[in-house]
Amino acid sequence: MANVEKFLDLGDMVLQDLPKVVENASVAERIEKMGNDDFTGQQIKGVREYNMCQVLHSHNDEVAIRILKAQPPAMSAGSVPLIDDKAISDEKGSDAPSVLSATEFSLTMFEMFKGVERREAQWRKLFDDAGYRVDAL
Repeated sequence: MANVEKFLDLGDMVLQDLPKVVENASVAERIEKMGNDDFTGQQIKGVREYNMCQVLHSHNDEVAIRILKAQPPAMSAGSVPLIDDKAISDEKGSDAPSVLSATEFSLTMFEMFKGVERREAQWRKLFDDAGYRVDAL
């Protein structure tokens, strides 16, 4: 959360995660901590941006789609979902060390959480299946 402090002029910020996680999180004083369950929907309604950072790679597609579909009921017409997660390039000949690293991390995520590191095409399909439009990846 240290990187967030340079963006504090963006307005109010709320850190959401499972209650047991946020109670021990160390954040700047003006960042509110709120326990939240991604599966039951978003508690904060109509804000400008909803940022999910490193959330979806911890879950398989079925669960990730459930999480994504739980968000729009809280959003207003001007709300933007920002998904910050890893994407493995679909291009052949991409940087071998990063592909190897992502593959190793993907195996770890699968073993620990049944999650997965996704290729760009897999992210696009996931967002499409959840009813999202992708502006940039």
